[in-house]
Amino acid sequence: MSVESNSFYYRNKVAETARFMARLGLIGHSSGNISARIPGCANQIAITPTRTPNRLLTPDDICIVDFDGNTTSQLKPSSELQLHLSLYRGRDDIHAVVHSHPIYATVCSVAGLEIPALLDELIVLTGGPIRLADYALPGTEDLGKNALGALGLHQAVLLRNHGLTAVGRSLEEAQEVSELVERAAQVFVLSRLLGRVTLLPDETVELEKRHFQGSLDPSST
Repeated sequence: MSVESNSFYYRNKVAETARFMARLGLIGHSSGNISARIPGCANQIAITPTRTPNRLLTPDDICIVDFDGNTTSQLKPSSELQLHLSLYRGRDDIHAVVHSHPIYATVCSVAGLEIPALLDELIVLTGGPIRLADYALPGTEDLGKNALGALGLHQAVLLRNHGLTAVGRSLEEAQEVSELVERAAQVFVLSRLLGRVTLLPDETVELEKRHFQGSLDPSST
């Protein structure tokens, strides 16, 4: 695949993911942002533009940006560009980032609550529990630094008083993580309202964490 074809493929995938997540209500009209690392294009990502309706995005709307923040795209990249770049620079295994503002995950971030180990699939897919990053102003390098620190080697992190960021080895994986974390957040919030949250046994969590870690190890495939 040529560099130009590769670029178009990932611009199309980013636009497609944004439209799908907008239909699910996981990202808003023009809030939330999605990106993908472009293989074969030295340190470049495809990222959604700022202040553009997510449900209407096309490949031509998606911005190409290098790791220094430079772009030749006509539209301005997402205001959360620094968040995305911090995660890509910090972890070579991250190939997609989905930043969203789903209701229940955002409720947890505002309440100052991490999402604990309460569902098997949460641990297996994300390495959970889902940690809470310290607050920083949106659009700043500090937000990216805080997110990367709290994320560690997991696949999702809550941004205090802000929302959720999920990562993956593909856009499909990052999207799946976003959907799962929002469902886990909903279960967590509703369980608290009922007066009791029953967590997974510690030995189960450790077993599932090993499964998660093995899934990230290329030598295990």
